Amino acid sequence: MPHSLADLLIHVIFSTKDRLPILDDDLRPKLFPYMAGIVRERAGKAHIINGTKDHVHLLVSVPTSLSAADLMRYVKGSSSRWIHQELPGRREFGWQRGFAAFSVSRSRYQQVYEYIARQEEHHRQISFKEKLTTFLKKQ
Repeated sequence: MPHSLADLLIHVIFSTKDRLPILDDDLRPKLFPYMAGIVRERAGKAHIINGTKDHVHLLVSVPTSLSAADLMRYVKGSSSRWIHQELPGRREFGWQRGFAAFSVSRSRYQQVYEYIARQEEHHRQISFKEKLTTFLKKQ
């Protein structure tokens, strides 16, 4: 078989370093499209990226040429570097070291997409830490 084919859809979550609330309303509209571009440059597809002041959710298709860990290393490293170069007043910015990733079946795609789209609304009711703990308990 000369070509590889995969349909690897994952929901990825990671936070800012020390969960600092530094992804403000000015930064998020610039940062999320930039992150989508990084995914695209690596032959993946960012279906949606959204988050709140202290964390980000991505729904991405991972290319056959990369592992999820490699893709997230590129996304986090490149986006952090971009923020430090383009927005020098944000020297405190950084991402946490790890990430959480969950496989998503095509039958659950719309539900996960809508959940990510409603992050601001959702986290008015429950904290990032509480929600991540709930995700992990379900696995």
